[in-house]
Amino acid sequence: MSKFHGAKAGYEAGKQFLGKLFGKGKVSPTIKSFKPADRLTERRKNTEDLMNIRKKFNIDPKKANIASSVKKTSALNEKYDAAVRARKKKIKSDKKKAFGAAATVAVGATGAHGVAKKKFPKYKEVMESNITIKDGKLKLKKKEK
Repeated sequence: MSKFHGAKAGYEAGKQFLGKLFGKGKVSPTIKSFKPADRLTERRKNTEDLMNIRKKFNIDPKKANIASSVKKTSALNEKYDAAVRARKKKIKSDKKKAFGAAATVAVGATGAHGVAKKKFPKYKEVMESNITIKDGKLKLKKKEK
């Protein structure tokens, strides 16, 4: 055994540990495109309107503390966008639930119709007949298939 055996083992152990910690040869994917913020034009307009109001009243930008105002405007815009996203998500969820409920009702009605025809022969006779009026009385007439 060489005198460097212990050092080499420590190096290998450290390399394995770091490999597990950071991953071996993992390369993050390249960003090819990104989606711009929603309502970007409207958000810029809000900020510009804020600046124009300050200019209109001849307020010095240094004294006006514009940075905090812009941050507040941006935060309000973010809060509004989050509320809009939440509303859209809720509407989408409600539509899915409504379609699911409608499908369940349709299946349930079809199933109930089939069971009723088996259990109640009179129901089957009425459902598979046309109702006609003859001499002022209701009559059942077999449907032609």
